[in-house]
Amino acid sequence: MYKLIVSDFDDTLLKSDKTLSEHTLRVIKSLKNYKIPFTFCSGRMYDSLKRYIKDLEVEIPVISYNGALIIDPVSGESINHWSIELPLARQLISRLEDMNLYVQAYMEDKMYCREITDITRMYTSVTGSKAHPTHKPLSECIYAPPTKIIALTYPEEVQKLLPVMREEYDGRLVVTVSNPEFLEFVSPLAGKGSALRLLCGRMGIKREEVLAFGDSLNDLSMLEYAGHSVAVGNARIEVKAAADEVCLSNDEDGVASYIEGVLSSMRA
Repeated sequence: MYKLIVSDFDDTLLKSDKTLSEHTLRVIKSLKNYKIPFTFCSGRMYDSLKRYIKDLEVEIPVISYNGALIIDPVSGESINHWSIELPLARQLISRLEDMNLYVQAYMEDKMYCREITDITRMYTSVTGSKAHPTHKPLSECIYAPPTKIIALTYPEEVQKLLPVMREEYDGRLVVTVSNPEFLEFVSPLAGKGSALRLLCGRMGIKREEVLAFGDSLNDLSMLEYAGHSVAVGNARIEVKAAADEVCLSNDEDGVASYIEGVLSSMRA
């Protein structure tokens, strides 16, 4: 029996139109009847997850920022926060800005960018985040160690930069992709797998008692840690290959349908 179910959010639990179906809402809420806790393990900032935490009645710590921040939604307590060292953050942002990339930095659960652009509007419409423009180079405006840094560009450019940045910042940063246009950087201590391991230790749950769902590269460490891993049907090829199973797509309520099967087998 699973003692924890954890899911990525965008393009896994959430449909492509950025909504949660009534089916998904009903199934996730029903887990309480079986005393199986559910939570998110998302690349999003915590603030943009709050409305969904409320809608799904999540009561255990939520993992955000690709594992860099864990917050208890009931008490508001920060369980763990792995941030990027300030000198390294400034150097990275300056490097990305010199490459003419659009950069965002997250400090104190707020998103900062140099200017509001069409890229900003695209990102905020997708994530529900609010942008705070600095109106000068972002590298000059970092006042605290950021939780996450993102460079937004074309998918083909992200694929070119991913191996380059991983090699350049090996051991100093986790470099990953949550969306084809998002190249993301977090502390080397972070990552969804690291955060899930910490959460399980706090809750007294063994890894083999965890069921996890994901779709993208930033989900790989989480899927590797979980006792049973499931990729949604729309997941990247690499994620499907790494998972124990593949379920229906996010637009077909794959997570909810799979969980229904689990609950049905428990009743049998």
